[in-house]
Amino acid sequence: MTGVVYSPSYVTGTNLIQRQQPPLHVDKHPPVVHDPRQQQSPAVPPRPSLLDEDTTADDTPPLPVQPAPPRPPNPELLHLHARVHDKLRTELASVSQAMTLDSERLRAQQADLLTGVPAIRDEMGRLEAVRDVCQGVVSRLRDTIQSAERGVAELKRKGDPPVDELVCSTSIVHNQYVS
Repeated sequence: MTGVVYSPSYVTGTNLIQRQQPPLHVDKHPPVVHDPRQQQSPAVPPRPSLLDEDTTADDTPPLPVQPAPPRPPNPELLHLHARVHDKLRTELASVSQAMTLDSERLRAQQADLLTGVPAIRDEMGRLEAVRDVCQGVVSRLRDTIQSAERGVAELKRKGDPPVDELVCSTSIVHNQYVS
Protein backbone atom coordinates (compact mmCIF):
# COMPACT_ATOMS: atom_id res chain seq x y z
CA MET A 1 0.00 0.00 0.00
CA THR A 2 1.55 3.25 -1.11
CA GLY A 3 0.38 6.56 0.31
CA VAL A 4 1.08 10.03 -0.92
CA VAL A 5 1.87 12.80 1.52
CA TYR A 6 1.87 16.31 0.16
CA SER A 7 4.35 18.99 1.06
CA PRO A 8 3.16 22.33 2.51
CA SER A 9 3.15 23.95 -0.93
CA TYR A 10 0.27 21.65 -2.00
CA VAL A 11 -1.92 22.22 1.08
CA THR A 12 -4.34 25.08 0.72
CA GLY A 13 -5.29 27.39 3.53
CA THR A 14 -1.89 27.43 5.27
CA ASN A 15 0.44 30.34 5.80
CA LEU A 16 3.62 28.31 5.35
CA ILE A 17 6.34 29.38 2.97
CA GLN A 18 5.48 28.12 -0.50
CA ARG A 19 8.08 25.87 -2.07
CA GLN A 20 7.83 23.77 -5.13
CA GLN A 21 8.48 20.22 -3.96
CA PRO A 22 7.27 17.01 -5.48
CA PRO A 23 5.03 14.78 -3.37
CA LEU A 24 6.79 12.41 -0.98
CA HIS A 25 6.22 8.69 -1.54
CA VAL A 26 6.03 6.33 1.39
CA ASP A 27 7.35 2.81 0.98
CA LYS A 28 5.16 -0.21 1.07
CA HIS A 29 4.54 -1.71 4.49
CA PRO A 30 4.10 -5.40 5.16
CA PRO A 31 0.48 -6.54 5.00
CA VAL A 32 -1.39 -6.65 8.28
CA VAL A 33 -3.76 -9.47 9.08
CA HIS A 34 -7.01 -8.18 10.47
CA ASP A 35 -9.16 -10.00 12.91
CA PRO A 36 -12.79 -9.97 11.65
CA ARG A 37 -13.96 -9.32 15.19
CA GLN A 38 -12.12 -6.03 15.26
CA GLN A 39 -13.69 -3.07 13.60
CA GLN A 40 -11.89 -1.67 10.65
CA SER A 41 -10.68 1.88 11.03
CA PRO A 42 -10.75 4.27 8.09
CA ALA A 43 -7.76 4.12 5.81
CA VAL A 44 -5.10 6.45 7.19
CA PRO A 45 -1.95 6.99 5.20
CA PRO A 46 1.10 5.65 7.09
CA ARG A 47 3.47 8.18 8.52
CA PRO A 48 7.12 8.22 7.50
CA SER A 49 9.64 7.13 10.10
CA LEU A 50 11.19 10.23 11.52
CA LEU A 51 14.16 8.33 12.96
CA ASP A 52 15.23 6.82 9.64
CA GLU A 53 15.39 10.02 7.63
CA ASP A 54 17.12 13.32 8.10
CA THR A 55 14.42 15.92 7.62
CA THR A 56 14.09 19.61 8.24
CA ALA A 57 11.09 21.55 9.50
CA ASP A 58 10.06 22.32 5.91
CA ASP A 59 9.92 18.67 4.93
CA THR A 60 7.54 17.53 7.67
CA PRO A 61 4.03 16.89 6.49
CA PRO A 62 1.56 19.48 7.74
CA LEU A 63 -1.23 18.63 10.06
CA PRO A 64 -4.64 18.66 8.44
CA VAL A 65 -6.12 22.14 8.50
CA GLN A 66 -9.42 22.31 10.28
CA PRO A 67 -11.57 25.43 10.41
CA ALA A 68 -11.71 27.10 13.78
CA PRO A 69 -14.86 26.38 15.74
CA PRO A 70 -17.44 29.14 15.61
CA ARG A 71 -17.06 31.90 18.12
CA PRO A 72 -19.46 31.42 21.05
CA PRO A 73 -22.10 34.17 21.29
CA ASN A 74 -21.67 36.85 23.89
CA PRO A 75 -24.15 36.20 26.74
CA GLU A 76 -24.66 39.94 27.30
CA LEU A 77 -25.42 40.39 23.61
CA LEU A 78 -27.85 37.45 23.71
CA HIS A 79 -29.55 38.98 26.76
CA LEU A 80 -29.76 42.35 25.02
CA HIS A 81 -31.20 40.71 21.89
CA ALA A 82 -33.82 38.93 24.01
CA ARG A 83 -34.82 42.19 25.77
CA VAL A 84 -35.04 44.09 22.48
CA HIS A 85 -37.06 41.24 20.95
CA ASP A 86 -39.49 41.24 23.90
CA LYS A 87 -39.84 45.02 23.75
CA LEU A 88 -40.46 44.97 19.99
CA ARG A 89 -42.99 42.16 20.38
CA THR A 90 -44.96 44.04 23.07
CA GLU A 91 -44.85 47.29 21.08
CA LEU A 92 -45.98 45.43 17.96
CA ALA A 93 -48.87 43.90 19.89
CA SER A 94 -49.98 47.27 21.29
CA VAL A 95 -49.65 49.03 17.94
CA SER A 96 -51.49 46.18 16.24
CA GLN A 97 -54.32 46.40 18.78
CA ALA A 98 -54.51 50.19 18.41
CA MET A 99 -54.60 49.86 14.63
CA THR A 100 -57.36 47.25 14.86
CA LEU A 101 -59.46 49.54 17.05
CA ASP A 102 -58.80 52.51 14.77
CA SER A 103 -59.67 50.38 11.76
CA GLU A 104 -63.02 49.38 13.29
CA ARG A 105 -63.77 52.99 14.25
CA LEU A 106 -62.88 54.25 10.78
CA ARG A 107 -65.00 51.56 9.12
CA ALA A 108 -67.98 52.61 11.25
CA GLN A 109 -67.39 56.26 10.31
CA GLN A 110 -67.09 55.31 6.65
CA ALA A 111 -70.39 53.41 6.81
CA ASP A 112 -72.01 56.45 8.47
CA LEU A 113 -70.63 58.74 5.79
CA LEU A 114 -71.84 56.47 3.00
CA THR A 115 -75.33 56.31 4.49
CA GLY A 116 -75.16 60.04 5.32
CA VAL A 117 -75.41 61.24 1.71
CA PRO A 118 -78.99 59.96 1.19
CA ALA A 119 -79.95 61.17 4.67
CA ILE A 120 -78.59 64.65 3.88
CA ARG A 121 -80.49 64.76 0.59
CA ASP A 122 -83.68 63.70 2.37
CA GLU A 123 -83.16 66.36 5.04
CA MET A 124 -82.51 68.97 2.33
CA GLY A 125 -85.86 68.05 0.70
CA ARG A 126 -87.64 68.43 4.04
CA LEU A 127 -85.98 71.77 4.72
CA GLU A 128 -86.98 73.02 1.27
CA ALA A 129 -90.61 72.03 2.03
CA VAL A 130 -90.43 73.93 5.35
CA ARG A 131 -88.97 76.94 3.51
CA ASP A 132 -91.81 76.88 1.00
CA VAL A 133 -94.40 76.71 3.81
CA CYS A 134 -92.67 79.58 5.65
CA GLN A 135 -92.63 81.68 2.47
CA GLY A 136 -96.38 81.06 2.05
CA VAL A 137 -97.03 82.13 5.65
CA VAL A 138 -94.86 85.22 5.15
CA SER A 139 -96.81 86.26 2.05
CA ARG A 140 -100.16 85.80 3.88
CA LEU A 141 -98.95 87.77 6.88
CA ARG A 142 -97.63 90.49 4.60
CA ASP A 143 -101.05 90.71 2.88
CA THR A 144 -102.81 90.82 6.27
CA ILE A 145 -100.47 93.55 7.56
CA GLN A 146 -100.90 95.60 4.38
CA SER A 147 -104.72 95.37 4.59
CA ALA A 148 -104.56 96.39 8.26
CA GLU A 149 -102.32 99.38 7.39
CA ARG A 150 -104.79 100.40 4.61
CA GLY A 151 -107.65 100.22 7.12
CA VAL A 152 -105.73 102.35 9.64
CA ALA A 153 -104.86 104.85 6.90
CA GLU A 154 -108.55 105.11 5.83
CA LEU A 155 -109.66 105.62 9.41
CA LYS A 156 -107.14 108.43 9.80
CA ARG A 157 -108.39 109.98 6.58
CA LYS A 158 -112.03 109.89 7.79
CA GLY A 159 -111.15 111.50 11.07
CA ASP A 160 -112.72 110.93 14.48
CA PRO A 161 -116.35 109.71 14.36
CA PRO A 162 -119.14 111.65 16.16
CA VAL A 163 -120.00 110.54 19.66
CA ASP A 164 -123.41 109.30 18.67
CA GLU A 165 -121.89 106.80 16.33
CA LEU A 166 -119.77 105.41 19.13
CA VAL A 167 -122.68 104.57 21.37
CA CYS A 168 -123.50 100.95 21.08
CA SER A 169 -126.70 99.29 22.16
CA THR A 170 -126.84 96.16 24.21
CA SER A 171 -129.35 94.44 21.94
CA ILE A 172 -130.71 94.60 18.40
CA VAL A 173 -133.81 96.44 19.53
CA HIS A 174 -131.75 99.15 21.19
CA ASN A 175 -129.58 99.31 18.12
CA GLN A 176 -132.69 100.11 16.04
CA TYR A 177 -133.62 102.78 18.52
CA VAL A 178 -130.23 104.49 18.31
CA SER A 179 -130.28 104.51 14.55
